[in-house]
Amino acid sequence: MPPSACNETFFVFSNFLYFIVVFSLFSFSESGSAPVLALSDVFGCILMSYLLFYMLTKHLFSRLEKVYPAALHATIANLHGSMLNRCTMIAVCAYAVFIYVLDIKSWFTAVSFLSQSEFLQSFLAVSLFFIFLIIIWVCAFPSYRHFFNTGAGLKGYISSHVRFNSAIIAPWFIVALIIDCSRLLPPPLAATLSGNSFAAYAFIACLFIGMAVFFPPLLVRLWGCKPIHPGFVRSRIMHFCEKAEFSYAEILEWNLFEGKLITAGVMGFIPKFRYLLISPALLNLLDEQDLEAVVAHEIGHIKRHHMLFYILFVAGYSLYAYIFFSSFFYFLLSQDFIFNLAITAEGKPGPAVSFIGIMILLVFLLVYFRLLFGLFSRNFERQADGYACMHTGSGNGIIQSLEKIALAGSQSRSAPNWHHFSIQERIDFMRRCTSDSSLIKKHDLRVRRLIAAYCAVLLLTAGSLFLFDGSFTGNSELSVLQKITQRRIESEPDNPMLYFLLGNIYFEKNDYGSAERSYLASLKLAPDNAEALNNLAWLYATSEDLSLRNASKALLFARRAAELDPRPHILDTLAESYFVNGDYQQALDTIEEALSLQPSDRPYFEKQRSKFKAHIEAEGAGQSDDDVYVQEGPGIAI
Repeated sequence: MPPSACNETFFVFSNFLYFIVVFSLFSFSESGSAPVLALSDVFGCILMSYLLFYMLTKHLFSRLEKVYPAALHATIANLHGSMLNRCTMIAVCAYAVFIYVLDIKSWFTAVSFLSQSEFLQSFLAVSLFFIFLIIIWVCAFPSYRHFFNTGAGLKGYISSHVRFNSAIIAPWFIVALIIDCSRLLPPPLAATLSGNSFAAYAFIACLFIGMAVFFPPLLVRLWGCKPIHPGFVRSRIMHFCEKAEFSYAEILEWNLFEGKLITAGVMGFIPKFRYLLISPALLNLLDEQDLEAVVAHEIGHIKRHHMLFYILFVAGYSLYAYIFFSSFFYFLLSQDFIFNLAITAEGKPGPAVSFIGIMILLVFLLVYFRLLFGLFSRNFERQADGYACMHTGSGNGIIQSLEKIALAGSQSRSAPNWHHFSIQERIDFMRRCTSDSSLIKKHDLRVRRLIAAYCAVLLLTAGSLFLFDGSFTGNSELSVLQKITQRRIESEPDNPMLYFLLGNIYFEKNDYGSAERSYLASLKLAPDNAEALNNLAWLYATSEDLSLRNASKALLFARRAAELDPRPHILDTLAESYFVNGDYQQALDTIEEALSLQPSDRPYFEKQRSKFKAHIEAEGAGQSDDDVYVQEGPGIAI
């Protein structure tokens, strides 16, 4: 996509990041059990926030207009775009106050019909932020009209922004609506989706693919795009696309911002739903040769499969964000200062926990999309320029297009752009490519290496996640859970379940002595707790700390647990206890009983059965086996 006039597309590209921040602030915040403030107070604070924001934004843009006479015209586009972004960042901060101080999500969940609808909650959440954006556009319009000498009206200016930003918010609404509809599914199907990880992932993948394929037709209608009128220009573009073997559904006029936007683009993965978009201003600005170069640039994005990579890139974000969040969040929370700040005296998470989590996600999001996405986007744009140069025979078409766009758009040639190289950098590259076409192949190789490196790291990360059983937190998560449980024990010293949970945490950390003491403390308060009896028996039967091994105690506690609750994993502990006491036949009989209950982890139980049979056979043959076994499996319930 070529750069636009007056930096408006730069602003909406940045809005993509701002909306992700807003979605994250709302989605990951935890609502309290009841709203803290009265509804009238919340409503009054929101209205006052909008009023103060309007006054501040109006002042900032008015001051910008006063600076205009002293500034170069080429600088104004950058100043105006920067002011739009600055005000939007302030709006995001104000929205965060709505979430964390006014606790608006609690009011959403307190109303019954809202709490049952993801779509209605999403609509209200976006609306609260969208009002800030409308205030920005209202305040920005006088300077926009003054600086760029346009006859556009306020209504059309705001409408163009709303329609452009619909590309960002519409997918969230659609997903929320699908979630609402999924609640109407028959219970067996709903249970399959919620209880089967593979089915859930398959559903998400189908949803993602469906959005990628069918969203472009919806988007061009939201944007009000119309087919380019039949004539010489349309015929020449169609002929050029035919020569390039580029298939599409339609060539459309991109009429946002009263048709003043100087830009072009292509979207859609399959030809039947693929659209070539060209703004009227660009059609009027460029001659036929230059226009063909711009079209070749857009075709280059498709031919080089950039859009397919972006799907992988977005999917990779989920994986990387999970790993980064889970490791860094628990590491921070395991530090005493952060823990004391975030966890209440009763051992319950305070508002700071949610805030810390969201800040970690937002920092990663900004780094991932602004830096990493920016790196790929800039190189993809350069690769598309190179494709246009190869396909048209020289870089002159792109050079002349960029020269005209820079002049008409009043943009600084050297102005930095996070998702494009600057205009001057692109022109310089095209001039070098015109004199040395091997530079295009070298850049193609660079892009392939970047993609290969990303895919290799993605596969390595996914493999590591599988090997580490979905956890990169090490002992940090266990340390946090241990501190929380210990703090809760201080406020609830007679709660046996807390001691049981603490024992499980110690067991996972291989601190078997502390685990034994915690289980005994739990049983002192609740002697008939079958799970505590079972876990203590398992510890005595299989502990890696041989000084804690006690076969007789293991059998004693395991028998009592099985009497109270003869479930498969408890029967497994009893079988293992018989085994360590040398009663192999009783161990075999017990594991057979567990197998008759159809345990979910049947291969493990069959492995146990084979082990017991092998020892019975060895014993019958007069052989001895003095090996010490460290057992892992369902015997303990964590």
